[in-house]
Order: sequence, then structure tokens, then C-alpha cells
Amino acid sequence: MFTRPKRLSEPAYHQLVEFFESRCDADSRTRHERWRLVFGLEERAYLHRPHLDRLPRGIRLVVSPGMEYRGNPYVHTIDWGDNPVDMPPIEFHDPAIAVAVAWTLFTLQRPLAIDDARLRVLVEDAPVARSRLVGLLLSVRFADLLSNATSRMLRACFGAHAPDPQTADVHGALTRVETQYRLRCGLAVHELSRLLGVEEPEMNLRYEVQRWRWMLHDYVQALAPRLHEHLEALGRRFEDARDLDNPREIWDEICDGRQLDTCAGLLLARAAMLDPQSNRDPLRDFMDPLVSRSPFSLAWWCYAVMEAVEAELSFGERLPASSVEKFVELARTGIEQVDAELLDALYEAFPSLGRRVS
Repeated sequence: MFTRPKRLSEPAYHQLVEFFESRCDADSRTRHERWRLVFGLEERAYLHRPHLDRLPRGIRLVVSPGMEYRGNPYVHTIDWGDNPVDMPPIEFHDPAIAVAVAWTLFTLQRPLAIDDARLRVLVEDAPVARSRLVGLLLSVRFADLLSNATSRMLRACFGAHAPDPQTADVHGALTRVETQYRLRCGLAVHELSRLLGVEEPEMNLRYEVQRWRWMLHDYVQALAPRLHEHLEALGRRFEDARDLDNPREIWDEICDGRQLDTCAGLLLARAAMLDPQSNRDPLRDFMDPLVSRSPFSLAWWCYAVMEAVEAELSFGERLPASSVEKFVELARTGIEQVDAELLDALYEAFPSLGRRVS
């Protein structure tokens, strides 16, 4: 049984609120999303209590010798190590709250290794195709949203009850879809970390997804403002759908999300093939786009699109070059059916795709 987290002292609480205020001072549309993470601190402290030694790499808790509270050490402050964190020296009476604060901070911003100067380099002179970076970042975002939506679908259909023999196949199929999206999240995060050299702090997937969600926000805002505005609006649409409890409505959102996710992924993979960027590092960013077994390759996305739109097309392990435009057109149509403005924004952001044909 978990111990209820001990509340912060009044001065410490106000210091913490002021600190997070400064971290949440973004545009009003994302401010609420960040504050939701902050106000979940106490709930997450329950989850961290059995694992107080698990902190982001380079972070430690500084303990006052000989002082304990209910058998737990009295945590004096958080030592942020070499991480550029300007948090005031708040005293914590409960290590679980301190650990929750440390993890929460990293969910409110993009990876610390990508500071403002490095972000500008990735916008102006990236060593990998910009469309490839956006494709991976957007894949993390969509996979997270769709995994959560599938989880809600399972709860709406089955609640806490085990499926009966007549519905076991449906339950199993939804569970597999949810698992596939979680696996894809991890795969995309791993690839982004490799391409951008982001090695610390070490975090689990739940926190990594949040960090890369803010990287998507900051990167696309600097790279293509119109696309950024539309992706944020799209994210809010799917975030707002969390309140749906009707299985049919949830399923409609999942279907729309899958179609946008896979079709946008295919177009961005095609843009990466056509990107004339001269400084790309072939050793870091090598991928055969026509091999279907290569995750996030053009051919890989083609199979994902076929599954999402239920198209009766097929090819082997290698996509014939003659079939590329056929799949690109399928992706264009798939996005246009759900969100034509997103298609326009993608074409404006990545001119290598060519002229948008209505």
C-alpha cells in the first residue's frame, strides 16, 4: 500500500509554482497541457515511491544526514548535476515528491541536449533531411495519441471485465494495435536519439514521449509556422477526444488518426527522398527507402497506408520504383479525405514534394 505523499511547506509550494510558471510560459494553447503535467505531481509520487533510486541520468537527491520522516530520508534538495536547471533550492520532506518533480521537469521541454542554438542549426542546416526529422517526431506524436485512443476503446467496450469467448478476438485485436503503437513510439524515439545524438537524461518511454512532443512543437514552429499551427490544432482535436466514451465515436477518431498518421508519414518519407540538401551525412542518415523492412522508409509507410485505408495493393519486400507515385497519390487522397488543410501545409513546408495539385 502506498503512503500518501507529504505535502510541501507553504513557502516551498509557492517557490515550486513560480518555477513551473516560468517553465510553462508558452502560448496559451499549450500552457494548459503543460500545467496538467505539473498538477499530476502528487498522483505520480505514488508511482515513484517504490522506485526512488530511478532518476534521470545525472540527477541525484541530496539527503540531510540523520533526518528521517516516517522511515524515509529527509530530502534536502535536488542536485541537477550538469543539467542546465535553475530551480530554487526547495526542501522536500518526501523523496517521492522530489523524484516526481525531477521527472516532471523533463516532460515540460524538449531534450536538454537540443538547446536554442542547436535547434537553429537543425532548422537551417540539419545533417539529416528536415522532412525525415518531422516525420519521426510526428510519428511519436500520432503513435502516442492513437495508443491512448485504443486504450480508451478497450475500456469503453470491455471496462474492467475479461472478454467473453464471443468478443475475445476483438479484444485481442485492439490490444495488439495498442501494443504496436507503443512499440512504434519506442522505435521512433530510439531513431531520433540516434540521429540527433541525444543520450541523456535516461528516461522511460512515458517521459520520452513528452520530451519529443515538445521537440515537435518547437522544431516545426521554427521550421514551418503554418504546419505548426495545424499540427497543434490537430493534436488538440485528438486530446479533446479523450472525453469520448461512446465506442463508435472513439473508433471514428482512431480511423481518422490512423489515416492521417500513415499518409503524412508516407509523404514526409517521399519528401526526404527528394530533399536536395547538400550537407546530409550518409553514414548517419542512410536508409534504402524502397525496402519495406526498414522502419519509417517509404516502402514501410506504404504498407502502413494500405492497412489504414484498406487498399488492395501489394508488393514484395522491395517497392518497385514505378509504383512510388501511385502510393504518393494514395497518401494525398487519404489526407485530403480527412484534413485537406494539413495536406496544403505539408506541401508548403516541403517544396520537394512538388506543386500541390487540387
